[in-house]
Amino acid sequence: MTTNKFNWRRLVTVCRKIHFSLYDNNNVENARTHLDTLKGLLDAIPSEGSIVEAEARALYHELRGDIANAIDWRLVEASRIESLYQSFAGHDCSEEAKEWALSGYLGPLWWTP
Repeated sequence: MTTNKFNWRRLVTVCRKIHFSLYDNNNVENARTHLDTLKGLLDAIPSEGSIVEAEARALYHELRGDIANAIDWRLVEASRIESLYQSFAGHDCSEEAKEWALSGYLGPLWWTP
């Protein structure tokens, strides 16, 4: 029996490269060099609902000039982050614990070029 595993780390890495090129270096053309790779990864996502998927889809639409869909996906991304954060409601945990839980998405892996 074989199992196809989606490479989430690859998706995060590609998004990080696009983010760095697009927002930190203001280099749209360099960011667009990752468009085909990003599209292939988005087509292969096994399920929907992750924060990084929403980020990736927002970047994809932004790079293609489809700002309306990019904004829609940014709203989805924000909603998913809020849902994750709200999942802590009613639990006795510190702000540090909440930040740690979000760090895989919002932390150094995600934003550091």
